[in-house]
Amino acid sequence: MAKDYLEHNKTVISRSSSIAHQLFRFFGRIVMLLVVGLVLSILIELFMVSFVRPEVGAEYSRMLVDSESQYLNGISRMNPFVNDGDEVVYHQLSRINAWLFGGFIAIYIESLAMYVEVMINMFNVFVLRVCVMLFSFPVYGFCAVIGISRGLVNRELRKWGGGRESSGQFHLWMNLVPFGFAGSWVLYLSWPGSINPNYIVMPFAIFFGWMLMLTSYRMKKYL
Repeated sequence: MAKDYLEHNKTVISRSSSIAHQLFRFFGRIVMLLVVGLVLSILIELFMVSFVRPEVGAEYSRMLVDSESQYLNGISRMNPFVNDGDEVVYHQLSRINAWLFGGFIAIYIESLAMYVEVMINMFNVFVLRVCVMLFSFPVYGFCAVIGISRGLVNRELRKWGGGRESSGQFHLWMNLVPFGFAGSWVLYLSWPGSINPNYIVMPFAIFFGWMLMLTSYRMKKYL
């Protein structure tokens, strides 16, 4: 009895550790995704300022901030789950910018003020774009529900029609599901210019739902 009890506890602990490890890896990948998007956007804009459009300086990055603010305002109004979320973002960004421009730049690195201003503007663009992507989650949820429900219906039709299961196709489509979600984040966060987020979110959301449909359609009986 005692041996069975200990083995049961070991199994429970092992499963809990596995779940915690998977959650840690998941959040680690999200953080890595955000860091990659931020670094790429800053490096691309610094390259453009230094070699492509040096006469413009930080003006183009300021224009990007204004454009992303308009996109965020429009998406927050259309999202029924967000109540004045853009105002909270603007307030926090204004506090960060006041500290950076008023103290950090003026005291320590005044000679590199233009480049630092570009970096700060791109950080603002990054934060606004992250908020835009967060507010667009209902689009991904809508496509996911449609894709999964359609795939499960087709799976039942396949089973009752005597169709065979395909393990290779199941794993292929399942591995492509994260790309439909993460690809839009990397592309939009590192996009060098101003672009309507609908041009990126909608194709990737549709691709995300499509991959979920194919995954659920080819889902094996025993995973």
